[in-house]
Amino acid sequence: LGNISLAPHTMREVLNTVLKRLDRVDVCDLPSVVEYVLTSLNDVEDVNAILMDLRENLDLTPPPCTQLDKRSQAKRKETKDIQCIIMDTIHLQALINKPLCDGWLKIIDSCSDAEFQKAFDIHILISFVSMNNKKKVVENIFKSKIRKGLFTPNLFKDSVTTYSSLIKKNFNNL
Repeated sequence: LGNISLAPHTMREVLNTVLKRLDRVDVCDLPSVVEYVLTSLNDVEDVNAILMDLRENLDLTPPPCTQLDKRSQAKRKETKDIQCIIMDTIHLQALINKPLCDGWLKIIDSCSDAEFQKAFDIHILISFVSMNNKKKVVENIFKSKIRKGLFTPNLFKDSVTTYSSLIKKNFNNL
């Protein structure tokens, strides 16, 4: 789909359809789908709306480790690898596309209710800290969210337990 030239209105419809069906995409296909969505954002006005939909519909939670069989353990490891790939994709696209980076930061910053905060937001912020021109903005968002009680201890716990592979990968940024 990324190589097809579509009219802006049609492209928006395709992106909306992809985002609505994101929960049905196989885990191993998610990085390609996320990259397609991020690279298809040409209209600055649509960036925030698309990113908000992506943030709401993207679930990278590994399956629960209730079974000890090798198949479920392999699926859990695959999901953790996919988390890293998707985060790398988001980081790379944010480096390439300034409105995309600003959109992520604006969406995370504007979320003003503790129940709508996501553990994945913390990892996006951690990833963006390494960007020299965004470090201060990211630090201010973190401080503000912590001061307001929006980044709760449970959210940090969920962030560490659910996305442990991202913590290990980005430990140097901390």
